[in-house]
Amino acid sequence: MRELHRDGITQIVVTHEMRFAREAADRIVFMSDGRIVEQGKPEIMFTEPSDPLTRQNESSAAPAAGTSSATTDRSTPTRT
Repeated sequence: MRELHRDGITQIVVTHEMRFAREAADRIVFMSDGRIVEQGKPEIMFTEPSDPLTRQNESSAAPAAGTSSATTDRSTPTRT
């Protein structure tokens, strides 16, 4: 995936790994029961979510000690 990113390939990634999504994405789409609940930039979605379902799940995306929450400009994880 990193190699594809380096090559400028846009990606849509579906993951339940919130730490990875936070670090890799330039945009997050949070879905529940097949519908989009909230979407936005990771730095907003994981620090100031507007929907209660998103807030409920934000704690699983806390960066691990010593890791960065920097985002890329090409990959787009979608969380379900």
